[in-house]
Amino acid sequence: MKRYQMAGAAACGVLIFMTVLTLVFNGTEAGVPPAAPLLAKAAPALVEPAPEPAAEAEASLFQETANPAPEFDAEGHRQVAVARLNELFGQHIYHVRVQIQAIEKLTHYLKEVYPDTWQDHVYAYLSSAFPDHVAQIYDNYLRLMDFKQWGKDNAELLLGMTAEERKKLIRARRQQFFGNDAQVIWEKELKAEAVARSLEDLNRQKEMAFHEKVNFYMASLDDVYGDRAEAFRQAYTQKAMDQFLETEVVQADLAAMAPEDRQAHLNFFRANMGLDDAALERWAQLDTERDARWEKGRAYMAARRQVAAASGVPGREHLLDELRQDYFGAEAEVIKQEEQTGLFRFGRERIYGKN
Repeated sequence: MKRYQMAGAAACGVLIFMTVLTLVFNGTEAGVPPAAPLLAKAAPALVEPAPEPAAEAEASLFQETANPAPEFDAEGHRQVAVARLNELFGQHIYHVRVQIQAIEKLTHYLKEVYPDTWQDHVYAYLSSAFPDHVAQIYDNYLRLMDFKQWGKDNAELLLGMTAEERKKLIRARRQQFFGNDAQVIWEKELKAEAVARSLEDLNRQKEMAFHEKVNFYMASLDDVYGDRAEAFRQAYTQKAMDQFLETEVVQADLAAMAPEDRQAHLNFFRANMGLDDAALERWAQLDTERDARWEKGRAYMAARRQVAAASGVPGREHLLDELRQDYFGAEAEVIKQEEQTGLFRFGRERIYGKN
């Protein structure tokens, strides 16, 4: 029966199946960019031992020639692709994670250009682009292909597991296929999970003062990222702030404060995150605007509930229109359209410091 259920889930859960494969085997979960067009430019990541030269994909120079025409100049096209590969990854190709990035980009591109014979071209491209490292890179390519094939062969098994079971098995297989390099390839994921665990610990510290929670979080980032912690905070300031502010105990503290006190505590946190005085002033102004908007929104929702409760009153929709106009003026029509789709912007959760 269990086997039948799992088979049914695999047949009906195509989206879940693709999600598992994408997260686990295409590099997103690894902190390696998902397979995007080969020739993508990006700013290097600041928090890793080696830059991430293709972390943010832009338009590929080869998008117009991804599907070769009959007169397709294979050699000329390969030379251009090899040059761009070397430009994007050559400086740090000695680093195993950069090698995996290069492999992912190259194989995605080759599958578009040579759908049926792409594997026949991998070594030639790698050899031309990175002759001094081709043996190691091609070995990692074979390992990556075997790892992905394992994922496809065991997709049904993975779908039947809990998230924790799946994570444990995948890590074991990463170690099996890549050895100690697995820790380097998936370093960003491991660090993100370490930060998440520290936030779980923080969420249990209900009696800890807000300032101490900030210090706890900052120490956690220092522990996880070491001498790259400051670079992480600078490169991912918004992400680093949001994941702290979204913590339940942090929001409980902020919600219990008077507006002036809450602003002072938010300023303290943001200053610790490295924001300068000008940025703190801009954030404080935004906080004030958000507070006013939420105060108005909550008053509107209370009045709306009263009108909506009078279901038998003729002209109720007209009354709601007037109510929206009174509270939101030019935004009234937008608010109405949102509500018609079931979205009530002031019925969602307020996250102080974020929305």
